[in-house]
Amino acid sequence: MQDPGTFSIPCKIGNIGIEKAMCDLGASINVMPLSIYGSLNIGPLKETCVVLQLADRSIVYPEGVLEDVLVQVNELIFPADFYVINMMDNSPNFTSILLGRPFLKTSKTKIDVDAGILSMEFDNEVVQVNIKLSRATARVSAAPPRPRPDHPRD
Repeated sequence: MQDPGTFSIPCKIGNIGIEKAMCDLGASINVMPLSIYGSLNIGPLKETCVVLQLADRSIVYPEGVLEDVLVQVNELIFPADFYVINMMDNSPNFTSILLGRPFLKTSKTKIDVDAGILSMEFDNEVVQVNIKLSRATARVSAAPPRPRPDHPRD
């Protein structure tokens, strides 16, 4: 049985098409891998002292925060902040980005789990995605931890 709180949608960030961006109602942040950040060529990351604990209880130090990234879902475009982490992307179940509750709130996402339809809204314009066809079976995996003596701590 699939987790009804996790599913995937197609989206676009800059010139990069993302076939399966994982939406997760349990995630309190949006996450982007360092490899995608590098492909975007959009300037430096903002430093952060945040330490992330992943679902597998591992600890990850983000490379930084990328603010006000424009995420396009069909015809609609939404701003989002992403924590950028160094992720392993060699798994067949790898997902490229994670869209958590901040993005889902900004996009006014409504989910009909029974019908398998997700809708997003901006300025009275609505797009719908069939999530039965795009269920996420992906997982987010961080690269092995490395020492971060330069990581700011508060």
